[in-house]
Amino acid sequence: MLSSTPARAADPAPNKGPAARAALPPTAGNFVLNQAITGLDMLDKVAAVCPRFGREDARATQLENIARTRLKVSARAAWRALAAREPPLLMTAAQARRVVANAGGCDGLALGQWRGGALWLADTSAQVLAGEAPADLTWPRHAALEHPVRITVLGWQRNLDRIAIQVLVSNEGSTPLRAAFLASQSFAGLCTRIDALNIPMAAGFVPAQWEDVPPRGSVPALWLLDPSCKAEPRMNVGGAVVIDQGKGPVYRRFLLRGVGPAPVQKSSAPPPG
Repeated sequence: MLSSTPARAADPAPNKGPAARAALPPTAGNFVLNQAITGLDMLDKVAAVCPRFGREDARATQLENIARTRLKVSARAAWRALAAREPPLLMTAAQARRVVANAGGCDGLALGQWRGGALWLADTSAQVLAGEAPADLTWPRHAALEHPVRITVLGWQRNLDRIAIQVLVSNEGSTPLRAAFLASQSFAGLCTRIDALNIPMAAGFVPAQWEDVPPRGSVPALWLLDPSCKAEPRMNVGGAVVIDQGKGPVYRRFLLRGVGPAPVQKSSAPPPG
């Protein structure tokens, strides 16, 4: 059975002696950059087997720009250095052919999920490298993610026998988009068994269902924690969202620490009598 989760990034510094390590550019020791390169390399190797997917040149250029801005080094140089390592640290052409075969061919649904996992790895690693996924945001700062959508966490509430997290997904741009959460990446405190209203929770990396978010509009997404999940006064709320603005999926992670009870909404109705 083919796993939809991409292979982890290679160990950036195998024990091959000081001379071998000195021959590598500084970027080869950056774990997050290696993760992004690993995802892009996996996509490229499979695209060589299935040309209809095409190369992720735009993502590679974006990663290069991020690496030069944040690390003052070249991501492409690191990619070349990792590709030259022996034994291979990145996917080989033979491994790519086996992945495609095990997934049922280039048109197989399993291969689509596998590619989604590689895109998630590349996108979220580049996001972290760019400094756009800080881990120190603390509620009541509501915005857990700023762009390409804004994810606002309003707090938690009791909903019958379940705890519900009030989440708002906002599209502040002028282009319509569709969005879905990834169930495997979503958590609220210690709870990872979560249902969502309005914005779907995708079982894999490629959503079967999406929710449309109109330009300059918002969609409330209530996260319903499994009844077995215990309530916590404060909990970390995070996950990953996949967004499609008509040019293919883009993956982003988000996290907000210490989320507490949502403020009580005052009724706007006039008092009786």
